Formats: sequence, C-alpha cells, structure tokens
Amino acid sequence: MCFEIAEAVRYMFEREGSDLERLLTVRIDARTGEVGSLLPRRGLRPLELLPNGQSPAAAFIGISRDAAEAIFLVSSEVSAVGGDGAARDDAGSCRLVALAPNQAETFLYRPDGRTYGVELLRIGGVATAERPALQ
Repeated sequence: MCFEIAEAVRYMFEREGSDLERLLTVRIDARTGEVGSLLPRRGLRPLELLPNGQSPAAAFIGISRDAAEAIFLVSSEVSAVGGDGAARDDAGSCRLVALAPNQAETFLYRPDGRTYGVELLRIGGVATAERPALQ
C-alpha cells in the first residue's frame, strides 16, 4: 500500500494543486469501522489507515484544494466501493474517493470479507503557513 499512497500524493500535487503544508497539517474527524458499528475517530492525519492497520481498506491522504472534501486512497484489496463519495481519478476506478462532511463510503475488503465504512464528520486544522525557504 505504500507505493499506492506515494502515487496518490503525487497525483494530488499534480491534479489538485495541494501544497505540502496543507497536505501535512490537515486533520479530519470521522466515524469508521465495520458497517453497523462505526466508531468516532478524532484528529486523523494524512496517511492514516482506515479502519485500522489490520484491515487497511482505505487511507486518508489529504484534502481537496478548496478544503471542502477529504481524499481517500482505496486499497487494491477492496473489491467494491459504494456510497456518497465521488471518484477523483481519471480512470474512474474509484481508487481515489472524495467525501464532503456528512458523506459516507463503504468498502468491501477482500482479505476478511467484511464491509467497512467511513463517514466524514469534519475537516479542520488546515495550516496557512508559508513553505520554508530551501537553503
């Protein structure tokens, strides 16, 4: 999944115009877990695996340029995606999914056959600091 995350971050820089400070300082609040028993998680940072490291169905990777949506990278181990999210990749393969607050997405995770969900509650903590000068 590390390669997938790196590719998604590259995609965000090229496609979304995200800057490094925005990508690394944003936080989200979400409810996540197995469908039917979602639990709140506060202050999730980019590159956190959802619902957890044992069943990494998706990873939160950052936000859209206007900070209106959280962007998630869907694991190649997910066989079905459904919900309110919008596919953000050119191929329409649902590898990148965007959620606005109060939207939810489900992921059928092939290795354990369970369906996991993410419901975005809030996007926050976006820094506006300027990029430090390179020496």
